[in-house]
Amino acid sequence: MAGFVAAGSSVLAQNTTAAATSGYLQIDDLTVTGVFPSSTTPAQIFAADLSYPTMANGTAMATTTAAVTCQQFVTDSSPVGIPVTCPVPLIAPVTTTTTATSSSVYYSPYTLEIDAATQLLLAGRAPAVLGNITPGDIVNVYGYFDAANGTMNAEIVRDLSKPAGPLTITSSSSTSTSSSTAIAVATSSAAIAQLQAYIGQLASVVAELQVEIATGTLTASSTASAPMIPATAY
Repeated sequence: MAGFVAAGSSVLAQNTTAAATSGYLQIDDLTVTGVFPSSTTPAQIFAADLSYPTMANGTAMATTTAAVTCQQFVTDSSPVGIPVTCPVPLIAPVTTTTTATSSSVYYSPYTLEIDAATQLLLAGRAPAVLGNITPGDIVNVYGYFDAANGTMNAEIVRDLSKPAGPLTITSSSSTSTSSSTAIAVATSSAAIAQLQAYIGQLASVVAELQVEIATGTLTASSTASAPMIPATAY
């Protein structure tokens, strides 16, 4: 996955004039317009670039000066993205049931395909669950983008609108709080899933470092990078 700088990897030249194409893409500062289903995977998150007139759930949304930005990655393991012009959203169909002016052109939100492998993060990069993400939230997303369909197989979704709190583990007998770890935990299935995801991320980092130690390729650049985070915006 992009974001782990292995020894000997090169930095890509940047081209801010290129247009995004199908491939691995990071899109920052999208606005969530819907999550279906809202708490279980597989699911779809609909996220819009509101600098375009957008039609979501049959309703025309207010246009904003949203500063949505994009980076293209050559492969899923590329450590550095190339700033590109974000893909133009698909034109939304306008029917008699939509609240829109018939002569206006509206665009659809991007569709983010979410499955069990998708990493969901809160603003502080603590693990999240799907139910944390709600309409109106601002998200950064990374995954394989299909320009023809306006869809992304999302590998990472980071909700910038939901900052994480300290680690709080609550049981019937005691409560323990750690101010150094940004993940909230309580005795519920959703909280247990958060903790399991957090432990899984730590295990993945340790495994990658162990491989580099075993092969003699561990360098300062390896440990300075943020594993499982696709680009500097994350």
